[in-house]
Amino acid sequence: MNKVFTYYYNSSRFFLTEIEDVKVRFFTDYVQCLSKSELHNYFFLKDLIVTEFISAQGKFRFSELPNSDIGFLGKLDADSDAYIDPLHLALYRVFGTIIDSYSVTKSRNILPYSAVFTIDKDTPELGATQLDYLDKCKDNNIDAIPDLLTLTTLAVESNGNLVQYDKNGKLYFYLSDHILDDPDFVQVNLTPPDTFYFSKKFEFMKDWVDNYFYSQSYS
Repeated sequence: MNKVFTYYYNSSRFFLTEIEDVKVRFFTDYVQCLSKSELHNYFFLKDLIVTEFISAQGKFRFSELPNSDIGFLGKLDADSDAYIDPLHLALYRVFGTIIDSYSVTKSRNILPYSAVFTIDKDTPELGATQLDYLDKCKDNNIDAIPDLLTLTTLAVESNGNLVQYDKNGKLYFYLSDHILDDPDFVQVNLTPPDTFYFSKKFEFMKDWVDNYFYSQSYS
């Protein structure tokens, strides 16, 4: 029943040592705990099969889409007192913080993020980003914008760049290694280079989430 998890288990042992308390659940088991229908547009989730387990590395969920042979490893973190958009929170409650992904057909990690749908306000990358931003403001004689230090982190790229949003769901990308000739990104006004950018492709958080699932997972 949990075919993708079996493939993942046979390909990796990093998060899968001393496994115990294994349970198989379905998407309908999680819908009951969601106060709103934030996920009603994601019809493919109805087929989600979830393998819950505890390992030496913590508590996890491996969520798989059997029709696509794709799976996501999510870790269950402590709750955060920061503002969390309802869609972001709903996705966390289903997946946990996605820290790895697997494709049976590609036999490899398919999504270049080290954390997706995270709600941990103490993520190391967030603190490093804030210090980097403040240092670059100082170096460029630019005043730091306080609101940019209170953004909510949605995802962390493997290279440490961040996908963040404000309380209106507007997206900001912290690109410490930004490629200046990339036409998809526009630097936020009154910020130093290689810090905060808007995206022409993804203006709001839901735009990014849609792309994460549909464009990347099914490419």
